[in-house]
Amino acid sequence: MYPIIKCLPNLAVGKILWLVIFLMGLGFHPVYADSAPTFEEGTHYQKIRMAHPPEDASRVQVSEVFWYGCPHCYKLDPAVQAWRQQIDNDQVVFDRLPATMNRQWKIHARIYYTAESFDMVERLHPLIFSAIHEKGQKLLKEKEIASFFAAQGVERDRFDDTFNSFAVETKLTRATRLLSDYAIWSVPVMVVNGKYWTSPSLAGSYDNMMLVVNYLIDQESQASAGH
Repeated sequence: MYPIIKCLPNLAVGKILWLVIFLMGLGFHPVYADSAPTFEEGTHYQKIRMAHPPEDASRVQVSEVFWYGCPHCYKLDPAVQAWRQQIDNDQVVFDRLPATMNRQWKIHARIYYTAESFDMVERLHPLIFSAIHEKGQKLLKEKEIASFFAAQGVERDRFDDTFNSFAVETKLTRATRLLSDYAIWSVPVMVVNGKYWTSPSLAGSYDNMMLVVNYLIDQESQASAGH
Protein backbone atom coordinates (compact mmCIF):
# COMPACT_ATOMS: atom_id res chain seq x y z
CA MET A 1 0.00 0.00 0.00
CA TYR A 2 1.20 3.49 -0.83
CA PRO A 3 1.06 6.49 1.54
CA ILE A 4 -2.40 8.05 1.59
CA ILE A 5 -1.12 11.34 0.10
CA LYS A 6 0.03 9.50 -3.03
CA CYS A 7 -3.40 7.93 -3.36
CA LEU A 8 -5.15 11.31 -3.46
CA PRO A 9 -3.34 13.37 -6.09
CA ASN A 10 -6.33 15.60 -6.98
CA LEU A 11 -6.88 17.02 -3.52
CA ALA A 12 -5.33 20.27 -2.33
CA VAL A 13 -2.51 19.78 0.15
CA GLY A 14 -4.47 21.43 2.95
CA LYS A 15 -7.45 19.14 2.45
CA ILE A 16 -5.13 16.14 2.35
CA LEU A 17 -3.55 17.06 5.67
CA TRP A 18 -6.95 17.54 7.29
CA LEU A 19 -8.06 14.17 5.90
CA VAL A 20 -4.95 12.48 7.28
CA ILE A 21 -5.53 14.01 10.72
CA PHE A 22 -9.18 12.93 10.61
CA LEU A 23 -8.37 9.35 9.63
CA MET A 24 -5.60 9.05 12.23
CA GLY A 25 -8.13 10.17 14.82
CA LEU A 26 -10.21 7.17 13.80
CA GLY A 27 -7.23 4.88 14.31
CA PHE A 28 -6.00 4.78 10.72
CA HIS A 29 -2.27 4.96 10.12
CA PRO A 30 -0.66 5.09 6.67
CA VAL A 31 1.18 1.88 5.72
CA TYR A 32 4.19 2.15 3.46
CA ALA A 33 5.14 -0.45 0.88
CA ASP A 34 8.62 -0.90 2.28
CA SER A 35 7.48 -1.51 5.85
CA ALA A 36 8.19 -5.01 7.14
CA PRO A 37 6.59 -6.77 10.11
CA THR A 38 8.71 -7.08 13.21
CA PHE A 39 8.21 -9.63 15.93
CA GLU A 40 9.40 -9.81 19.51
CA GLU A 41 10.98 -12.67 21.42
CA GLY A 42 8.77 -13.73 24.30
CA THR A 43 5.66 -12.43 22.54
CA HIS A 44 5.56 -13.90 19.04
CA TYR A 45 8.23 -16.57 19.48
CA GLN A 46 10.31 -18.18 22.22
CA LYS A 47 14.00 -18.91 22.46
CA ILE A 48 14.95 -22.53 23.14
CA ARG A 49 17.23 -22.88 26.15
CA MET A 50 18.75 -26.18 25.05
CA ALA A 51 19.33 -25.30 21.42
CA HIS A 52 20.36 -27.87 18.81
CA PRO A 53 22.21 -26.16 15.93
CA PRO A 54 21.47 -27.77 12.55
CA GLU A 55 24.04 -30.09 11.00
CA ASP A 56 24.12 -28.00 7.82
CA ALA A 57 25.23 -24.55 8.98
CA SER A 58 24.95 -23.17 5.45
CA ARG A 59 21.14 -23.31 5.57
CA VAL A 60 18.46 -22.40 8.09
CA GLN A 61 16.58 -25.47 9.30
CA VAL A 62 12.83 -25.24 9.88
CA SER A 63 11.14 -28.14 11.65
CA GLU A 64 7.39 -28.66 11.92
CA VAL A 65 6.34 -30.32 15.18
CA PHE A 66 2.99 -32.04 14.60
CA TRP A 67 0.65 -34.88 15.54
CA TYR A 68 -1.54 -36.56 12.95
CA GLY A 69 -4.48 -36.62 15.36
CA CYS A 70 -4.33 -32.85 15.95
CA PRO A 71 -7.09 -30.93 14.11
CA HIS A 72 -5.00 -27.76 14.22
CA CYS A 73 -2.07 -29.54 12.56
CA TYR A 74 -4.48 -30.84 9.92
CA LYS A 75 -5.78 -27.33 9.23
CA LEU A 76 -2.25 -25.91 9.17
CA ASP A 77 -0.88 -28.41 6.66
CA PRO A 78 -2.06 -26.59 3.48
CA ALA A 79 -0.42 -23.36 4.72
CA VAL A 80 2.82 -25.21 5.39
CA GLN A 81 2.72 -26.83 1.96
CA ALA A 82 2.10 -23.43 0.31
CA TRP A 83 4.96 -21.91 2.30
CA ARG A 84 7.29 -24.69 1.19
CA GLN A 85 6.65 -23.77 -2.43
CA GLN A 86 7.90 -20.25 -1.74
CA ILE A 87 11.10 -20.87 0.21
CA ASP A 88 14.58 -20.87 -1.29
CA ASN A 89 15.89 -24.41 -0.86
CA ASP A 90 19.44 -23.10 -1.06
CA GLN A 91 18.73 -21.02 2.04
CA VAL A 92 16.24 -23.15 3.98
CA VAL A 93 15.91 -26.87 4.71
CA PHE A 94 12.56 -28.15 5.93
CA ASP A 95 11.84 -31.27 7.96
CA ARG A 96 9.14 -32.64 10.23
CA LEU A 97 9.34 -33.70 13.85
CA PRO A 98 6.38 -35.87 14.88
CA ALA A 99 5.37 -35.33 18.50
CA THR A 100 5.73 -38.24 20.94
CA MET A 101 4.08 -36.88 24.11
CA ASN A 102 1.95 -39.95 24.83
CA ARG A 103 1.18 -43.46 23.55
CA GLN A 104 -1.22 -42.37 20.80
CA TRP A 105 1.14 -39.69 19.57
CA LYS A 106 4.03 -42.16 19.51
CA ILE A 107 2.00 -44.59 17.38
CA HIS A 108 1.33 -41.83 14.85
CA ALA A 109 4.98 -40.80 14.97
CA ARG A 110 5.86 -44.40 14.19
CA ILE A 111 3.54 -44.19 11.15
CA TYR A 112 5.41 -41.12 9.95
CA TYR A 113 8.85 -42.73 10.32
CA THR A 114 7.59 -45.91 8.66
CA ALA A 115 6.44 -43.86 5.67
CA GLU A 116 9.81 -42.12 5.70
CA SER A 117 11.59 -45.47 5.63
CA PHE A 118 9.65 -46.34 2.48
CA ASP A 119 10.48 -42.90 1.00
CA MET A 120 6.74 -42.23 0.80
CA VAL A 121 6.33 -39.30 3.20
CA GLU A 122 5.47 -36.62 0.67
CA ARG A 123 2.75 -38.76 -0.88
CA LEU A 124 1.37 -40.28 2.32
CA HIS A 125 1.56 -37.29 4.68
CA PRO A 126 -1.67 -35.64 3.45
CA LEU A 127 -3.34 -39.05 3.04
CA ILE A 128 -2.70 -39.90 6.70
CA PHE A 129 -4.27 -36.60 7.77
CA SER A 130 -7.21 -37.29 5.47
CA ALA A 131 -7.70 -40.86 6.77
CA ILE A 132 -7.91 -39.62 10.35
CA HIS A 133 -9.81 -36.34 10.00
CA GLU A 134 -11.99 -37.01 6.97
CA LYS A 135 -12.55 -40.77 6.95
CA GLY A 136 -12.67 -41.36 10.70
CA GLN A 137 -9.81 -43.86 10.79
CA LYS A 138 -7.97 -43.59 14.11
CA LEU A 139 -4.88 -45.46 12.87
CA LEU A 140 -3.94 -46.59 16.37
CA LYS A 141 -4.00 -50.38 15.97
CA GLU A 142 -1.21 -52.07 14.06
CA LYS A 143 -3.62 -54.12 11.94
CA GLU A 144 -5.46 -50.97 10.84
CA ILE A 145 -2.18 -49.20 10.09
CA ALA A 146 -0.95 -52.19 8.08
CA SER A 147 -4.16 -52.08 6.03
CA PHE A 148 -3.60 -48.39 5.33
CA PHE A 149 -0.09 -49.07 4.03
CA ALA A 150 -1.33 -52.08 2.05
CA ALA A 151 -3.79 -49.77 0.28
CA GLN A 152 -0.75 -47.71 -0.74
CA GLY A 153 1.02 -50.73 -2.18
CA VAL A 154 3.18 -51.78 0.79
CA GLU A 155 3.18 -55.55 1.37
CA ARG A 156 2.43 -56.76 4.89
CA ASP A 157 5.84 -58.41 5.35
CA ARG A 158 7.65 -55.19 4.45
CA PHE A 159 5.38 -53.22 6.77
CA ASP A 160 5.94 -55.62 9.68
CA ASP A 161 9.70 -55.53 9.22
CA THR A 162 9.75 -51.74 9.18
CA PHE A 163 7.04 -50.59 11.61
CA ASN A 164 8.78 -52.13 14.64
CA SER A 165 12.31 -51.89 13.30
CA PHE A 166 15.37 -50.64 15.15
CA ALA A 167 15.72 -47.78 12.64
CA VAL A 168 12.22 -46.47 13.35
CA GLU A 169 12.69 -46.95 17.09
CA THR A 170 15.92 -44.95 16.94
CA LYS A 171 14.16 -42.07 15.20
CA LEU A 172 11.40 -42.10 17.80
CA THR A 173 13.96 -41.94 20.59
CA ARG A 174 15.72 -39.01 18.92
CA ALA A 175 12.43 -37.14 18.42
CA THR A 176 11.48 -37.64 22.07
CA ARG A 177 14.86 -36.34 23.22
CA LEU A 178 14.71 -33.29 20.96
CA LEU A 179 11.21 -32.35 22.06
CA SER A 180 12.25 -32.68 25.69
CA ASP A 181 15.28 -30.44 25.14
CA TYR A 182 13.13 -27.94 23.26
CA ALA A 183 10.57 -28.06 26.12
CA ILE A 184 7.76 -28.33 23.57
CA TRP A 185 4.65 -30.03 24.86
CA SER A 186 1.97 -28.97 22.39
CA VAL A 187 1.36 -28.85 18.64
CA PRO A 188 1.51 -27.42 16.06
CA VAL A 189 4.86 -25.70 16.52
CA MET A 190 7.52 -24.51 14.08
CA VAL A 191 11.17 -24.65 15.21
CA VAL A 192 13.74 -22.46 13.45
CA ASN A 193 17.39 -23.54 13.46
CA GLY A 194 16.87 -25.55 16.65
CA LYS A 195 17.00 -22.18 18.40
CA TYR A 196 13.52 -20.61 18.34
CA TRP A 197 9.96 -21.85 18.24
CA THR A 198 6.61 -20.29 17.43
CA SER A 199 3.01 -21.44 17.23
CA PRO A 200 -0.38 -20.15 16.02
CA SER A 201 -1.30 -19.17 19.58
CA LEU A 202 1.91 -17.14 20.00
CA ALA A 203 1.80 -15.58 16.55
CA GLY A 204 -1.95 -14.98 16.56
CA SER A 205 -2.94 -17.12 13.57
CA TYR A 206 -1.69 -19.77 11.15
CA ASP A 207 -0.70 -17.15 8.59
CA ASN A 208 1.05 -14.98 11.18
CA MET A 209 3.00 -18.00 12.38
CA MET A 210 4.47 -18.45 8.91
CA LEU A 211 5.36 -14.73 8.86
CA VAL A 212 7.19 -15.20 12.15
CA VAL A 213 9.01 -18.19 10.68
CA ASN A 214 10.10 -16.08 7.70
CA TYR A 215 11.22 -13.32 10.06
CA LEU A 216 13.35 -15.78 12.07
CA ILE A 217 14.80 -17.25 8.87
CA ASP A 218 15.91 -13.76 7.83
CA GLN A 219 17.37 -13.10 11.29
CA GLU A 220 19.32 -16.35 11.28
CA SER A 221 20.50 -15.86 7.70
CA GLN A 222 21.81 -12.39 8.51
CA ALA A 223 23.52 -13.67 11.66
CA SER A 224 25.18 -16.45 9.66
CA ALA A 225 26.32 -14.02 6.98
CA GLY A 226 27.86 -11.78 9.61
CA HIS A 227 30.26 -14.48 10.84
